[in-house]
Amino acid sequence: MAGRERALCWALYLIFAAFPLCYRDTVPVPIALLLIVTALGGYWRCAVATGLGLVMAATALVFVYVLGLPPLAFGAGFAALWLLARATGWSMPPSTYLPRGRIDGTTLAWCLACAVVAGGALVIWLRAMHPDLGDLYAQLPLHRFPLPLLIAGALVFAIANAAVEEAMYRGLLQHVLGLLAGRRWAWLLQAISFGLMHVHGFPRGTVGVVLAAVYGLMMGAIRLRASGLLAPWLAHTVTDVTIVAIVFATAP
Repeated sequence: MAGRERALCWALYLIFAAFPLCYRDTVPVPIALLLIVTALGGYWRCAVATGLGLVMAATALVFVYVLGLPPLAFGAGFAALWLLARATGWSMPPSTYLPRGRIDGTTLAWCLACAVVAGGALVIWLRAMHPDLGDLYAQLPLHRFPLPLLIAGALVFAIANAAVEEAMYRGLLQHVLGLLAGRRWAWLLQAISFGLMHVHGFPRGTVGVVLAAVYGLMMGAIRLRASGLLAPWLAHTVTDVTIVAIVFATAP
């Protein structure tokens, strides 16, 4: 990767990692910076930086100005990347950053252990910290639809959310960071960004960011062992189902 493209990718990572920390009145600043760096990548024909920036900018725009749902936001980001590839004919091949990987008995054991540890940590966090989850409860249509439909919707959300977050953090971001700094730093840095993305999520706050970052390390380790995203996606789906169940069970 040439020096100019490396600089653009590092800038994109730092801006996107800091994006969730911005309050609503200052969030246009990182979004504008993401768009500027992405445009520079396109102008200089830096395919990796342009693709990474397009995913990040589209994700941030949809998350803030359309609907703050990760499946929709990250999905829009990857849709923008697909459109770029179709329109220009140059982009990163999906097989390089979205490998399927393999699953064996040991990997499945890792997935199960991570799911159990994460679920337990979330319950302890909820009981110990008593976080204000009013904004999450307000988004739940608990009194508008019958229970079977709510359960089906929750499962679809968990599957989709796990898929897009793994594609972004353990897929695209871990791949690009690996090109920039090597596998070990990529494993660490993607987890930091993943943790910061949860500053207003579930879990949330300072402790929530740390818990989410540790979980990002766990999923990153599974991704490295499995050489792909299928295994961490399965583990992440189980964790997201646990989160949805906790939110449903504690909603007023």
